[in-house]
Amino acid sequence: MSEKPPQEELHEHVASIAEGAKHELTTSRRPWYHLSHVGGVLLIIYSIQLSLFGVLTWLVHIYPVNPIDITITREFQEHPTAWLKISMEAVSYVGSSIVLPCLVVLAAVIFWLAGLRLEAVVVVAVSLVSLGVNTADWPGPYHLTGSESRAGNPAQMDNRN
Repeated sequence: MSEKPPQEELHEHVASIAEGAKHELTTSRRPWYHLSHVGGVLLIIYSIQLSLFGVLTWLVHIYPVNPIDITITREFQEHPTAWLKISMEAVSYVGSSIVLPCLVVLAAVIFWLAGLRLEAVVVVAVSLVSLGVNTADWPGPYHLTGSESRAGNPAQMDNRN
């Protein structure tokens, strides 16, 4: 009895999984009229989301200081807890380390090998644009000046004028 080496078995297993994924992708093609209907529904949903986001941005522009947010922020700052610190570090770890670029490259490679070239390019392009936006030197939030800053406004949590 001749058994295959583990590397060869692993390679065959990975190849069979890749073939299965390719087969599922090619057999899941839908007719154009079905895709047109789904596209229309998604367009309506995205339009509603865009409208709601526009209303939200307008409200934030009109009322930049939310007292509830200020109260919650002060409470967390005055009473720090270990579980909150650990969970915030765990959530931000992926984005602040080498893990995120590796995951992006891995996703792009998987899309590319599955024959989804456009998706692979879009994943990389969106990540690069996000990197550029996040590393740009944007101006910070505005600060209250004059009589507003001396009136004890809760919006000014740091003591800058």
